[in-house]
Amino acid sequence: MPYMNFETLFDKYPMSRYNSTDMEIYGKKQIDIREDNKSAVIDILLKRESTMPQMSEQLKLSHTALAKVINELRQKNVVVLSELRDSGAGRPPKLYGVNGDCAIACSVIVMKKAVYVYYVDMRGFQVNKSECENNFASLGDLLDYAAAQVKNLKKHPRLNEKILKNIYVGIPSAPLCGKTFSEASLAVSEKFGEEFPFAHTVARRNIDYEMIAESKYGVLNNGIKNAVLLNLDDYACASFMLGGNVYCGDNGMQGYEPENPFEGLISAFGADYENIAESYRRGELKAVSAVESCVGAQIERVGNVMRFLDVGEAVLSGKVCLLGDGFLEFCKSKLGGGVRVRYSAMGKDVPAALSGAVWQATYFTLQEVMMR
Repeated sequence: MPYMNFETLFDKYPMSRYNSTDMEIYGKKQIDIREDNKSAVIDILLKRESTMPQMSEQLKLSHTALAKVINELRQKNVVVLSELRDSGAGRPPKLYGVNGDCAIACSVIVMKKAVYVYYVDMRGFQVNKSECENNFASLGDLLDYAAAQVKNLKKHPRLNEKILKNIYVGIPSAPLCGKTFSEASLAVSEKFGEEFPFAHTVARRNIDYEMIAESKYGVLNNGIKNAVLLNLDDYACASFMLGGNVYCGDNGMQGYEPENPFEGLISAFGADYENIAESYRRGELKAVSAVESCVGAQIERVGNVMRFLDVGEAVLSGKVCLLGDGFLEFCKSKLGGGVRVRYSAMGKDVPAALSGAVWQATYFTLQEVMMR
């Protein structure tokens, strides 16, 4: 996979800050610190409603400083008082949450077999949605459908009077309708820019959105700053989080190499994959040999990059989780000593990429609301 040219990574590609709350604030002006604190509060409340003491402890802010931030967010109608939490004796603490009706956002996820279009409120709750099989003959037909759904779904009573400011689109790292990731992302930007000129459209790899979801809601949500998310379903696609920020590469970094014959576990084993996975879990030598010889070289290449970047956390997403705990041990042996390997906690109810795109759409829409 194309994560082997990291010697020139920081010279060739910028670091994209998906989570702007993890920045250094020492030496900043007071107003900049306060804006960072607002973003940090929004980050917390997008995950769960919280009390002032809970937020104060998590952000290491005094009650006075946090109260000023909360008051400003309430004046912007971004944060609301949800309820008083019952704490037994004494005065119950106030519970705060994001005002879901202060704005709207849209997420579009294109996967190999399905297309999802979701409108969400500012709590990330689904307001209107469309899901269909991806049987489109061309990328143009697919984008025409997606754009039409974005327009039609906005007719919902909770949506039609609100301005849509952000559309976050996810596409596969592997070729989509015969187009490379770079070609497809450009087509997305052009199509949605034409259809929705007043909205900001962002096209990213699905696996990068998966990483966002994992860092906000999954096994990486406990403050881990450096990790890799690896998906072996279709080709070998990896997303790196470095210093709390998801690295966003472009040409040659999208997780697909035309010269690389590996096309993923699903392509390699087809309809027999689930049976082979069951045999692998039982330790049957034929299945173990088939799976490990199929993906071993790909995992070793990721391990080389992890060592170069000093990354000690690896999360596996997709249908590789069907292989069970034995496969985690195999990955540890290939990635190198000291690496912790776990399966993703996302994707059980909705696709993980959709969860990540929804978080992105709501978070950055709220940033705009706060600036009004």
